[in-house]
Amino acid sequence: MSRPTPYYDHDGITIYHGDCREILPEVPQVDLVLTDPPYSDAVKKGALTFDDTDGRGGKEFVPFCISESELRLITELCGKILGRWMVMFCDWRHAASFGINPPTGLRFVRFGIWNKPDGAPQFTGDRPAPGWEAIAILHNPNIKLKWNGGGSRSVWTFG
Repeated sequence: MSRPTPYYDHDGITIYHGDCREILPEVPQVDLVLTDPPYSDAVKKGALTFDDTDGRGGKEFVPFCISESELRLITELCGKILGRWMVMFCDWRHAASFGINPPTGLRFVRFGIWNKPDGAPQFTGDRPAPGWEAIAILHNPNIKLKWNGGGSRSVWTFG
């Protein structure tokens, strides 16, 4: 495989566009991985995305979700380039699973939450809308912990 070409690269900021399973093995070490991968099928039932990969303008809809094994693989690839912190917005089930059985090469530090007081309603109206998202906070197990937040709570509130 050839080295991936950055989509954007300026002033120390590099952005790649593509399949992370192909790009991550080629990326140098980073201090922070901040990610919001697709959620589990249990969360995204009914949340569908348009797929026109065949280029024919078809109207096929596909679920926008990821299995725990896929997420674990991607998380472990991130761990191989991680200098310090990985902060991942994820399904609470994934965060809980990582707390019980951390991905290989990573230390689970804490379960955080993003409190969303003005989050979207449950459009189907058949159940309450979630008011928060889970955040899995992981760390390189070979580096001493140091959090710039100085011990502040792992709860962030944004509309």
